[in-house]
Amino acid sequence: MIAFWVHAGTVDLIRDYRSHRGRAIADRIDTLMYENVGPDVEFPTGPQVFMALDQLTPVQREAAARIWDAHAVIAPSVPRLNDPRRVLLRFDLLTTLYREGVNGYRVYRAHQVDEVERFPVFVRHIFDHHGPMTRLLTTRKDLVRALRTLRMRGRSLRDHMIVEYCDASGPDGLFRKYAAFRVGSRIIPCHLFTSREWSVKSGQDDVTERGLDDALTYFEANPHAAWLRRVFEVARIDYGRVDYGMSGGVPQVWEINLTPTLGHASGLSRHASLPSDLKTRREASRQTFHERLMSAFLALDERGGDARAHAKIEESLLARLRAEERRARRKQRALAWLRDLYHSPALGRPVRAFYSLFPPR
Repeated sequence: MIAFWVHAGTVDLIRDYRSHRGRAIADRIDTLMYENVGPDVEFPTGPQVFMALDQLTPVQREAAARIWDAHAVIAPSVPRLNDPRRVLLRFDLLTTLYREGVNGYRVYRAHQVDEVERFPVFVRHIFDHHGPMTRLLTTRKDLVRALRTLRMRGRSLRDHMIVEYCDASGPDGLFRKYAAFRVGSRIIPCHLFTSREWSVKSGQDDVTERGLDDALTYFEANPHAAWLRRVFEVARIDYGRVDYGMSGGVPQVWEINLTPTLGHASGLSRHASLPSDLKTRREASRQTFHERLMSAFLALDERGGDARAHAKIEESLLARLRAEERRARRKQRALAWLRDLYHSPALGRPVRAFYSLFPPR
């Protein structure tokens, strides 16, 4: 049995997979939440997949590392994917890929406005997967204004980064976003989205006959497999989905998602309104991907079995986890109060004026 460790906000992802695309192997999958870690942690002795590490605090990652170590003692020859101490999260990964010449664009912390060398840029959250927080910004003045606006809206700028724009449009003016999974030793092409928008998300995918042909060629040829393997090795990531584009014929990494979507629950497709012929072809390509993904999961869990094991978490670490949870709850209450104040009909205008006096940091 494979244990997928998830964040509370992403637990439905595995549940949806078990009820739909992964129904055939649902009995081989266990979902465990980091938030439920207590003094005695029970888990299967089968493969461990540590997801959502970018959604955890440093203390939570430390607790996850304790579980990794306990499993290594109990089942040393069984796969463990994504060591919580070694995985490079998004900012550090993109910085490393630029330094090693894999990527041709740079990223900066939000407070490094004066160090930005090339425009246009955009701002995005360091960890979430909702895409850019701003339009393309062509001057430093525009960048400062955009960061100030984000701060006025209650965003913590330490959680955001500045990204140099990398033009990934093709000769036809279309933007293509490639994605591929790594599951242990396997590299599996996942999708190829095409859009006229520079930030390509699944909801913007223009499904056409030509696009489906290109996607099928991508699935079958897996043309970037060696490059993808190198990227995952640099990132020290054994399980995840890399999103990337092509700029001047050279692959460029956008991110590696440690909590990749495994297919929506039945009936939730964004493409339900497609013409029937395109829908049929698209579903066939998705089914091919999911068969390969399922095969990779089964290869991880070759021995099967449902034995259970236990790990002890020391009280000092548990105390730090509880203190962190209390701080997080206080922060959420404070942010909710500030949002209400910011939008207050009576006080909102002076509050917004006050915030505008502060430079971004």
